[in-house]
Amino acid sequence: MTPPRYDFGFSQEDERTERAALHLRPGDRALCISSGGEVPLGLLAAGAASVVSVDINPAQNRLARLKLASALTLPRPDAAGFIGYTERTAAARRQDWLRVREALSAEDAAFWEAAPQVLGTGPIWDGRFERYVRLLQCGMRPLLGRALRGLFDQPDLTAQAAWFDARIGTPLLRGVLRLAFSPRVYAGRGVDPRSLAHRSGEGSLGERYFQQLRDVCTRTPARDNPLLQLLLLGYTLSADAVPDWLSASGLAALRPRADRITWVDGDLVPWLEATPASSVDAVHLSNLPDWLDEAGWERLLTALIRVAAPGARVVWRYMHVDRRVPPALADKVRVDRELGARLRQTDRFPFYTIVPAAFP
Repeated sequence: MTPPRYDFGFSQEDERTERAALHLRPGDRALCISSGGEVPLGLLAAGAASVVSVDINPAQNRLARLKLASALTLPRPDAAGFIGYTERTAAARRQDWLRVREALSAEDAAFWEAAPQVLGTGPIWDGRFERYVRLLQCGMRPLLGRALRGLFDQPDLTAQAAWFDARIGTPLLRGVLRLAFSPRVYAGRGVDPRSLAHRSGEGSLGERYFQQLRDVCTRTPARDNPLLQLLLLGYTLSADAVPDWLSASGLAALRPRADRITWVDGDLVPWLEATPASSVDAVHLSNLPDWLDEAGWERLLTALIRVAAPGARVVWRYMHVDRRVPPALADKVRVDRELGARLRQTDRFPFYTIVPAAFP
């Protein structure tokens, strides 16, 4: 099997939470990490005047542009199937590609045509993380397949919690996750090892994933959670259970404004340091604290303070490292942990702690 060309096929953030954390307003100039593309596309569909989407891996931007091109050229259900959110045959996806490639640059089209098998299976499933998830799905389907599918038939959150505890959250699943997400197994196979480099090592990562899986299965309606459906089933239940930017209303807002996204290949900090002051109103940092050391984190915040307009908002997430605002910057970046805790209660992917903040 060829190595994956990108780490994430779909973003591991709930775009609704990001919008709420940023208090996104029409006319905001947004800056974000590209990752799988859901956040930049979601911010634009939600009304941002412009979006600058940055990723150090150019292939992540190619993936995001592929998603955008599919939304611009295909009927909405076909776009959901082509991307890999919903089930669709490989033959149908290949026919979709003939239309999608017309909306791509020659360089992007060549990138995808070099890996036709990825287009046939749905490009979100070629991310490093998603490949790993697919292996786990194949292993667990014979044991828990009916129980996993049954979660989505429950009428309310109380019933979901009871179903999870009785049918899904078994000692077997707990043991599998403890092994699959132990750093020695997970690093390199499921994530770039650099994302775990600053982890303290305290406690079992697999046990933490088990507890957070229970959270995601019991805190939000399962049938309205595309991230949960992708994790457990490998597809979403319909073309309506998709990220908000690909909903009927989201797509109607996105299509006429698609030229308002700027894609940047490279490290975020040097880009910030070359960007005009006071030029950004809303900033999404994904889980960069997990990837950066203390010096790198301080350099990033220092650069952000300069480019942030008065009253700008920022949100970041973390799983492994709680990077605090350095004391020297404390009066320039005000964190709202209480808001983050409230948002996490309804977040549709609560594997991360959410940290909203503002630039006074």
